This record gives sequence, C-alpha cells and structure tokens, in this order.
Amino acid sequence: MSKQAYAAPPDGCCASCGEPCEEKSISLALPRSATGLAVIRNVPAEVCPVCGETRFSLRTTGRLMALFRGAEPPDDVAVVPIYDLNRSE
Repeated sequence: MSKQAYAAPPDGCCASCGEPCEEKSISLALPRSATGLAVIRNVPAEVCPVCGETRFSLRTTGRLMALFRGAEPPDDVAVVPIYDLNRSE
C-alpha cells in the first residue's frame, strides 16, 4: 500500500477540485441561538464556479465571529415566509 503525498492546490484554487476560485460578495444565512437565522450580506468569499466550495479569509472569518459575539444590533430586520410541507399534502 503506497501513501500519496498531499499536494495543496495553487493559491486561489479550490481545495476540493483544484479549479480556480472567483472572488465574490455573497450572503450567508447562519443559525443564531435564540433568534433563529441571521442573514449577513456582502461577505467577501472565494467561490469555486465548478463545485461551489466556498472559503473565507482569516480576516473575514474573524469579522463574522466578532459579529455573532457582539451585541451590535442588526442593520435591517426582515420578515421571512415559512412554508410547511405537511400542510400542502
């Protein structure tokens, strides 16, 4: 049984499939403990156009973590529609 050495993809390439990633500004819907979901807009990310793998810089990750740890009020609040598949049977 031979062991293959792991070769990291070149900088800016997807860790999953090796294709070049695109820099985008995306929105995230993340669980927030007692308040349900929180939507974060304009998050800088590298996104693979082939497999959809998404990654964030250390700076962006730190900003996201600080946002959830802090008590800063949201910039906007939205009402979200909820659908129940059991009701439509």
